[in-house]
Amino acid sequence: AQAVCAVNALAPTVLAHIIGRRMARTGKGHILNVASVAALVPGPCEAVYHGAKSFMLSFSRALGFELRTSGVSVTCLCPGPTRTPFWEKAGIPSGSLMS
Repeated sequence: AQAVCAVNALAPTVLAHIIGRRMARTGKGHILNVASVAALVPGPCEAVYHGAKSFMLSFSRALGFELRTSGVSVTCLCPGPTRTPFWEKAGIPSGSLMS
């Protein structure tokens, strides 16, 4: 759970804080955070992942508001599921989520 939070919430937050300040000083820039459609729904058995993605979406909205007059814009991308070889390794059935 700690690793999921560190990668999906803490690291992007720390980076946005550092880079956002620099961008605001120059009066321009764009921050693109990546969440997931998982940010929009609860995720039984995936609560930490869904929660971290939900945090990222909320954080991005709040940060965009805070930086609105600085010349820095903030966007949060929420892609849907993407079939990769990871699905087979994780044992996810081929019909789930993608059909």
